[in-house]
Amino acid sequence: MPSTYIPFTEEQKLQLLKSPFIERVLSNHLEYSVEFKQMAVTQYLQGKTPVEIFINADLDLELIGR
Repeated sequence: MPSTYIPFTEEQKLQLLKSPFIERVLSNHLEYSVEFKQMAVTQYLQGKTPVEIFINADLDLELIGR
């Protein structure tokens, strides 16, 4: 079953760009900062789950994982 493409609204894009860990928001794609990527890998290797990593970075899981 193919996934449904739901683009980010302009309001959602602006909300996401408030995070220092998000460099760019396209209609359905996020580009994370190098700092976030490095932090995420480090935390993952320390045993944190992806959910914990995103929560620790104060990223909106509901919006990102929509």
